[in-house]
Amino acid sequence: MALHYVERLAPTPLAAAIECVWSVSDRVARAARPPDRVIPDGRAELIIHRGDRYRRLVDGRLVRQPAAFLAGTLSRPWIVQAPARIDTVGVRLRPGGFTALFGTSLAGTADREVPLAELPAPLTALAAAIRRARGPASARRAAETWLLAHAAAQLPGGRVAAPACAGVVRAIHRRRGRAGVDALSAVTGLPRRRLERLFRRETALSPKQYIRIVRLTALLHRLDAPDRERLIDIALDAGYFDQAHMARDFKALTARRATGRRDDDGELAAHFTRPDRLLRVLAAE
Repeated sequence: MALHYVERLAPTPLAAAIECVWSVSDRVARAARPPDRVIPDGRAELIIHRGDRYRRLVDGRLVRQPAAFLAGTLSRPWIVQAPARIDTVGVRLRPGGFTALFGTSLAGTADREVPLAELPAPLTALAAAIRRARGPASARRAAETWLLAHAAAQLPGGRVAAPACAGVVRAIHRRRGRAGVDALSAVTGLPRRRLERLFRRETALSPKQYIRIVRLTALLHRLDAPDRERLIDIALDAGYFDQAHMARDFKALTARRATGRRDDDGELAAHFTRPDRLLRVLAAE
């Protein structure tokens, strides 16, 4: 039986900070599940395991994840292994969204599982609200209700303002990652050092890393097109020097080849790179 994966898009007051709340569950326990290859997409996520926890491949061995944590923005792929019985909820944040919601820097969190003890204290209450819910749908609603209440209590007008990095992020997305950092600095009017500090604070990545991930996202979307062009043409149009450059970058960020199938990324991870979701990521900023 397939995993039951559902996304609930963020309501308007939260939309500047949050892409969606998602849940994944499976009514039937399965001891042998294929691993998932989670590909960088420029977003940090709050993850709450309501039941058994996933494990992540770290230095050649599978290490159990914390029960609740911030998955720092990825600069490289994660390989994770699902438990026999799955019941997990995630809050997918937009670039800068964590800082806009909680006033805390993401610097130093890239590629890390940051436990609740290192996060703003209110997030313990969010995790508790999600765990109290009776099922995945109730857990998604509980997360949304808590986040709306937090915004109402902590933010002017109960609405999340656009993150400081939002204008720069939009510029990168409009160009589908085909922009250098110096050119981006000139377009936005932000000195390069200030731009780099802003990105470290709000995304945990450097501008160059984020540009690279957006370019990959655009490439992944085109690779799934029914009328796909030749790989070399896609690579050149995406801003890579040649097909070899694209292949190296692709392998570094996805741990697979560009000719590989999206479904081979795993039952859960394949949902994260659906063509409609990638298009939403590219267009939303």
